[in-house]
Amino acid sequence: MGGSTPIITAITFNKPEMVKALLKANVDLSIKNNDGSTALHTAAFFGKVKMVQMLIDANADTTIKNNYGATPREVVLGDFSQIKPVYEMMMMQLEPMGFELDLTEVEKARPVIAIMLQ
Repeated sequence: MGGSTPIITAITFNKPEMVKALLKANVDLSIKNNDGSTALHTAAFFGKVKMVQMLIDANADTTIKNNYGATPREVVLGDFSQIKPVYEMMMMQLEPMGFELDLTEVEKARPVIAIMLQ
């Protein structure tokens, strides 16, 4: 999460009204955090279907690759069981700051988001 932008932080902490306000202010959606992820990568990764749609509607670039060579769609294509430990680690690290994540919902959202980002 290092190098997070305001919109990436708003997405991570599930603040859709803040995301809307930032989109209305025409934030640069191509800015990356330290791992090369954009706001769209983050929304996809955390299974935020509505925020992914908001970003698509705001013309976020779906082709930008992060430092691992993955597009926003590619971050949700892998087997959930393989990435689940990463989610669990992030939950442990970010929960003291108010972070909440329903892993069952994330698992359900991943294939939906993959279709949205085709």
